[in-house]
Amino acid sequence: MSTARSKTRIPGLVERSILTGIAGRVGLILLLVEAIFLGEKFPDLFNTVVERNGRLWDVFLLMVCATPEIFDLALALALLVAVYQVLLRSRENRELQVIAGAGIGTFEFVKFALAVGVVALIGSMFNSGVVEPAAQYAKRVVLFNAEYRALLRTPGDSQFYSFPSDTVYVSTQADHPDEHSVFIEEKSGDTDRAITAENMKITNPGGDGRLTLILSGIKVLNLDTASGCDSAGAGVHKPGENCVNAEPDQSPTLIEAQRAVRRLDIADLVPFQERGGTTDELMAFGLLQRILGSTSDGQDAIRAFGDLIGRGLLGLFAPLLALTALCFTDRRTQTVAIPIALLLLMALNLLAVALTRSLSHLGAPALLAGILFEGLAIVAALTGMIYRAQNRLVLPALNKP
Repeated sequence: MSTARSKTRIPGLVERSILTGIAGRVGLILLLVEAIFLGEKFPDLFNTVVERNGRLWDVFLLMVCATPEIFDLALALALLVAVYQVLLRSRENRELQVIAGAGIGTFEFVKFALAVGVVALIGSMFNSGVVEPAAQYAKRVVLFNAEYRALLRTPGDSQFYSFPSDTVYVSTQADHPDEHSVFIEEKSGDTDRAITAENMKITNPGGDGRLTLILSGIKVLNLDTASGCDSAGAGVHKPGENCVNAEPDQSPTLIEAQRAVRRLDIADLVPFQERGGTTDELMAFGLLQRILGSTSDGQDAIRAFGDLIGRGLLGLFAPLLALTALCFTDRRTQTVAIPIALLLLMALNLLAVALTRSLSHLGAPALLAGILFEGLAIVAALTGMIYRAQNRLVLPALNKP
């Protein structure tokens, strides 16, 4: 087969048939890989939702948010296998041989693979630079909403609630199911406060991000942990110190009241960091702004942007690796050609990660130059291997003795 560039292109009907076969297989393999990944993630997501007192619907939403995490790698793997399988079938059916006999050179096959790879590169970078950051933020929103609903929902049985400075235990009374006694442990500096109430109700009448806590039948015990005294004037205290002789302002106080109303900020109970606090929630343009702005976490942004490009390049390499594997597939190597190609793809992924980690401290220009050089070198190497074995690309090899 001539290596010279031919003006003859792959017929549109054949090209569309090949693309349709590749797209169908990519979709099926993506579904399989995502299903395996989500099946492995499900226990952790389920436990996370249970800890936040969420619902099954929240588990489903978290699974949807987790889908983009593996998409880039899954797309590259699916594209490699799909291109290989479709072109292998075409080669063994002598379709590629007929196309080559019509004057279509190896360059057209490489150009076709690169076109598919560029589309995969764009799709992967859109996922990493737009979809995945949005999904990471949406995951936090789902968990925050679950905790917020749990605060307003009357528990059906006894339950613990943990907050940054408070621990709340709500118990349901068997003889009065509509009433819920509560125990609250508050920590503020050197002071611990224990609050008990015979009944509790939480409302959010204004919808302004603040809750109204209504307690009745209250007892409040203040304990200064610096003095180590309890309500009886004894107990846990510093060695050599007698709680009876403690200073008046260090003595515990017991307060009783029939009713109390307290306004609580949801942000104090359930902290929610605004978007942009971490690089994994920043979109591609946000990462670029942080890199150009030379902020304190600019190196993290550089590393994240390098990872984004590195994962995208896997989609560009995958079709070329499929063509290379096809060139070296015959009766002896048909069982190992695709596994070796998949291992090479994983090795290229590790190489991109290592390159990003080693060059990120040198700045964005050095990192981008290194990644660009790596991409061009790998594309050139794979293209050279395909040209050297170009006859094997189109000639059937599995039916030969």
